[in-house]
Amino acid sequence: MGKWVPMEKIRNLSLRKTIVLYMTAAIIITFFLSAVVIKMAEGTQRQIWAEYTDWDKHLDFEEETGNITEITRPAQKDMLHRDYVMTQICDAVETWSMLILPMIGSVIAVFCFYRDKIREPLQILTEGSRKIQENHLDFPVDYRKKDEMGSLCREFDRMRSQLQENNRQLWSMVEQERTLKAVIAHDIRSPLAVLRGYQETLMEFLPAGQLSQQDMEEMLSSGMQQIDRLNAFVEQMRRLSGIEERTVHMDKIETSALLRYMEQTAKALANKESCRTVIRSEGMPNGFFGDFSLICEVYENLLGNAVRYARHMILITVEVTDGMLFISMGDDGEGFHGEEEEITKPFYHDNLADDLKHFGLGMYLSKLYCEMHGGKLLLGSADLGGAYVKAGFHIE
Repeated sequence: MGKWVPMEKIRNLSLRKTIVLYMTAAIIITFFLSAVVIKMAEGTQRQIWAEYTDWDKHLDFEEETGNITEITRPAQKDMLHRDYVMTQICDAVETWSMLILPMIGSVIAVFCFYRDKIREPLQILTEGSRKIQENHLDFPVDYRKKDEMGSLCREFDRMRSQLQENNRQLWSMVEQERTLKAVIAHDIRSPLAVLRGYQETLMEFLPAGQLSQQDMEEMLSSGMQQIDRLNAFVEQMRRLSGIEERTVHMDKIETSALLRYMEQTAKALANKESCRTVIRSEGMPNGFFGDFSLICEVYENLLGNAVRYARHMILITVEVTDGMLFISMGDDGEGFHGEEEEITKPFYHDNLADDLKHFGLGMYLSKLYCEMHGGKLLLGSADLGGAYVKAGFHIE
């Protein structure tokens, strides 16, 4: 007894095998059906002919010859018109059934093949194409058969997913560009307005000698500060636009050199703001491989934020665990007021003072650089009561 083939396996046959299977089944079925029809037509003819047979002579002939003979076909003139027509119809059935029935079976096999293998995926792909043309990309392409049409639908779904992702990234880029333009307009307009005010004051009062030496020096000093602000803003924009072109260079880093740089940087910034810093190192090897400039840039960004918000103290911890370098920083300031996702967005400002002095790119750049270095940036609350930031870098 032959092995039973599961229906699911037949459903997942390739298109070529399926059409061969359907056509073979159609030919075999119509062959046997044709044989049955021909047999019935022959039987009908014999019944009609039997009505016109002289059975006494027929039996006598068989007794004399000893052979069984077929009933002969009567002449047309000897049969009724109805019987003659039926005999002709049976002749046509016997002649054409072996041709017509396989043709009909083949047509039915093609329709079944289209219904089972082509119609559903074709409708899915047509509807999906229409939705894509209307820019509706959030829909599933659900076709589970594992034949060629199933592969085509899965590829179509991957294309749809990629288009959706590309569309999302495009809108994200548009929003970022819009935000960037707004920030550029805001941060350039403010210092320009201040400089214009100083220029108008000088032009109005300087010729009349109504400005003292001290007033002019204060205006010039404040103007230089605004120019420095513009230069800093342009530099930040340059760094932001060059992020994608930056690559990570893994070089040998001496732990002592890294700690010395961190101490010097912390001392310079903390002294400027009258803030005490403490650096602790735990489980540090003598050296490791990483991108020194990138690690230092993240450290500078985080330290700059901590110095701005700390009241009296900043605690910095450096450690190496499971192939990762972690630089943790906590302060005794007010802590974070927003969610982590919001804080690490570009141009985030916590208050008006931030808006006037800084550009809200430090945390955003730090997060990107950590991810470029195979790590991540975590935010939380420090034991000192303020903000806590932990930057991780993959090292070798």
